[in-house]
Amino acid sequence: MPAAQALQGFANILQGRADPALRASGISARLDKTAAERPVTAFEAKLSGSLRLAVDGRWRDAASRLEVPIDARQDLLSFKLAHALRFMAGDQAGMLRASTSAVRMWDGSDPGYGFVLGCHAFILGETGDSSTAEHSAREALARQPDDVWAQHALAHVFETGGRIVEGIAWLEEARASWAQANNFRFHMSWHLALLHLALGRQTKVLELYDREIYPQPSSDFRDVANAVSLLWRLRQDGVDVGNRLAVLADGARQRIGDTQLIFAALHDLLALLAFGDAKGALQLIDRLRLRASSSTGDQSRVARDIGIPLAEALESAYAAGMIGTELEQLTRRMPQLGGSHAQRDVFLRTLIASAADAGAKGLAQKLLAFRHTIRSQDRFSRSVLARLHPRSRPFELKAHAVA
Repeated sequence: MPAAQALQGFANILQGRADPALRASGISARLDKTAAERPVTAFEAKLSGSLRLAVDGRWRDAASRLEVPIDARQDLLSFKLAHALRFMAGDQAGMLRASTSAVRMWDGSDPGYGFVLGCHAFILGETGDSSTAEHSAREALARQPDDVWAQHALAHVFETGGRIVEGIAWLEEARASWAQANNFRFHMSWHLALLHLALGRQTKVLELYDREIYPQPSSDFRDVANAVSLLWRLRQDGVDVGNRLAVLADGARQRIGDTQLIFAALHDLLALLAFGDAKGALQLIDRLRLRASSSTGDQSRVARDIGIPLAEALESAYAAGMIGTELEQLTRRMPQLGGSHAQRDVFLRTLIASAADAGAKGLAQKLLAFRHTIRSQDRFSRSVLARLHPRSRPFELKAHAVA
């Protein structure tokens, strides 16, 4: 069953780790051998050909191959796989193009159309169209109430729009559905924790962390990103997180050489920095430089364009309060890391706080203004503004793009 083997290969690729990627490579080689020995269907050939590109690190090309129709039938499986690959690759333009095309081409009566709308809702929110994103997410859920990706899209709308109390109530009401979803339930609980954190409920956030977000050690990059970024935010609020960072730092040390996904490596870097493992942090940055020197795969380019400069800025700012001259440009390039605005916000918050700590008021305010183009003003931005202008009355930050 070549199609089933290809799906196994994609399951490994989407783990975003080096060892699973090696397993995917072996599966791809077996599929090539099968194709040489006997005829395969057009669908099987599409899946195996895309997997081959993904194994080579060409995730965007793999997604494009998946999106090519092979007959008149709508192919939800290929669409969802391509969406996931582009999400990891930081290809927002590709996600929006593909989902817009699918929404136009699919008939509302086609099986799975609600799942397509859920994907469309997510990328609409990520590209700034929150109103249409909410409409699409709600329509998706009306068709497919258990679509956690559509629920996830709506959670983003609540958080970035500052609709905190409404978001908490909605997530709790939908809990019976998303709490059944594999480890994505940890990420939904993470979104719930972010909303509570926006209200200053740090004790509640720690309860969610221990019970629902990181209940046991995990190497899944999504679980690690949830945990590290939440503890980092709590530390920025002055909260003592106890020995929770020790577990994350230990896992990060075991993965110092794993640069399969730059987004994941940067979260490991945060774990090492927060725990005070300066040596481990520098070793990880060296591995990022090695990855950047490679000419193969999309992630090598990501390492060069954003991974290394952001890692160096995080390490220097955290260690010595230094401000790099490229911080403004880094904010523009962050979407290349993949993930969502909510996930990448931990990096943006850190750059802003570092600029404020160093007394670079102009830079801090420019970065805050850029952040305000993505999300409504929140408790974090108000606290930074209070530090920058301690004698001024509270005011609303005017949003503008970073110059």
